[in-house]
Amino acid sequence: METAESVKCSICDADITEGVILGFEKTDNYDILMCDNCCQEYDTLKTNRLKGRYLSNYQKCLYLALKHQLSELDVYFEWADKDVLGKVLKTVDIAIPSAKLYIEVNGAQHVENCEQLRSDLWRSYYSFNAGFLTLSVFNDAIKSVEEFYQIVGFLVDIAHAMEKRSKSIASQKRE
Repeated sequence: METAESVKCSICDADITEGVILGFEKTDNYDILMCDNCCQEYDTLKTNRLKGRYLSNYQKCLYLALKHQLSELDVYFEWADKDVLGKVLKTVDIAIPSAKLYIEVNGAQHVENCEQLRSDLWRSYYSFNAGFLTLSVFNDAIKSVEEFYQIVGFLVDIAHAMEKRSKSIASQKRE
């Protein structure tokens, strides 16, 4: 007797019997299969988005995947980066503060528009001066769900390395 191969959620890797296939935007050519719990989280992200900001499907799925893969760390979506007085200086797509890591999920306008590129460079410089590494992930570079998994894996490894580095620096300052 043959057993059916189990289907896994693309976000949290849970076994699912029923799920939702989320097709990315028209330019993307792969789908994300999500369990009911991840679908609910995804829908919450859609309804809680910041006013006037476009949130791509890829951005939301990447956040959810990192949140599940880095469950021991606090991973934030649409993080408000503030100065010492509490004034919001910028919004970061995905933030992992304990690792001092910001992840920006960018579309083509971030490399095709000189003003946008200039702005991104200044934002990254500001974050660097505050001790944060800013990584940019480009929507259009991901061509398959396998590549999506690879990018998530790389970011998880980087987050762990950055958190270890951050803890090391903090302990050296205490000494």
